[in-house]
Amino acid sequence: MLKSGIYKLTNLVNNKMYVGSAVNISKRFNEHRNNLRNNKYSNIKLQNAWNKYGEGAFEFEIIEIVVDLCMLIDIEQKWIDRFDVSKRGYNLRPSAGNMLGFKHSEETKHKIKDGVKYVHHPKLTEEQKYRLSEICMGRNKGVYPVWLKENQYHVKLDKYRQMVSDQFRGKPKSLEHKVKLQKALKIARSKRKGHPMSGKCHTDKAKHKMRQVWKVRLQCKQNNEGIQDVYITDI
Repeated sequence: MLKSGIYKLTNLVNNKMYVGSAVNISKRFNEHRNNLRNNKYSNIKLQNAWNKYGEGAFEFEIIEIVVDLCMLIDIEQKWIDRFDVSKRGYNLRPSAGNMLGFKHSEETKHKIKDGVKYVHHPKLTEEQKYRLSEICMGRNKGVYPVWLKENQYHVKLDKYRQMVSDQFRGKPKSLEHKVKLQKALKIARSKRKGHPMSGKCHTDKAKHKMRQVWKVRLQCKQNNEGIQDVYITDI
């Protein structure tokens, strides 16, 4: 059940307080705590005190439950005046107020909408559109544009694979390593029993055709061309 009402956050070291109101006090408390912990709270006075004294110096307390939400601001003002928290506490303003029941004008709504579009969906230049198109087309074909920087993920991955390959190439394997490889191969073969080529070998003619296909594909990749289906006729 949601609890609406007035709450206060008290500094146990100097007894300074922050008074606020919320429709959902539990949710508001979590928002306060998360923002203060991440040093992102909008109230600079309270944030500075939190950073100075630490989380353990503050106590959160509900001081009044309010059922009628229309009276929420008036009751908050009563507690702000009673504790004088704008002068002796952490409240920035002497008057209570929030956005509850407030409606923006149509002009303000359009301004907010345009601002959100600009922030989250910036207009791309023609060059940016072209480069994004190149990347998307390259992903589908397995080929990437030449202008991509060296720190791109796929480039790093290829270099890492080559480094590992060079590191272990030509090194003799121990007996234990060979036994592990044999076990891994048996497991892999057992999983492939349902495959059409399971237990079969390609003919020399089929192997020759496959080599020709891969040569053509490799040449296309090196020339930065799109990889298409390649058909080899009987030789």
